[in-house]
Amino acid sequence: MSHTCSTCGAVADNPANLCNPEVVSLTCEHCGEENVSANHVCKAKINALKFSCGTCGKVSETDADLCNPKEIV
Repeated sequence: MSHTCSTCGAVADNPANLCNPEVVSLTCEHCGEENVSANHVCKAKINALKFSCGTCGKVSETDADLCNPKEIV
């Protein structure tokens, strides 16, 4: 079960990590599995990750989500 902050929209599995948590049911936009955790990873999602941040190591599908994007080769 996941939670989202009704103030800023952040998503987390632990409601203590959010300032104004609400329970939500997440569906993976890559594989379609329903009621996934905020940290859900599937093969389709892994294949979509094309960039990593050279500063913190976060990965993303687009370079716009990262402060120091580097293409994963």
